[in-house]
Amino acid sequence: MRKPRAPKQAFETALGIAWYRESDWPRVKSLFPDADDLHDTHAEWLQSAESLVRHLGQSGVVVKRYAIDLDRFIVWCSEREMAPDAEARSAYVAEMLELEKRSAKASARR
Repeated sequence: MRKPRAPKQAFETALGIAWYRESDWPRVKSLFPDADDLHDTHAEWLQSAESLVRHLGQSGVVVKRYAIDLDRFIVWCSEREMAPDAEARSAYVAEMLELEKRSAKASARR
């Protein structure tokens, strides 16, 4: 007889979204080559991002907000020869959340 599986944790199936601190917003706007595609102010971006999180949540999607450390992100992009654009931000958040998940699993085994 097979052992029943434990339910997956929400963290394992979460969709990662890049999250920005208000204090970082001027730098976000100056660093990102696609900054013209972003909102002019952090308040506008935050309202839109929170609306997206609510909408996804209503659709049953678990969202994990990941606050981007701009210095680490820029180094990460440089190491991969990537521009710090939306594609890179998505890849970075996905990689960082995967690392967090692995770290949490390793800690749970100890």
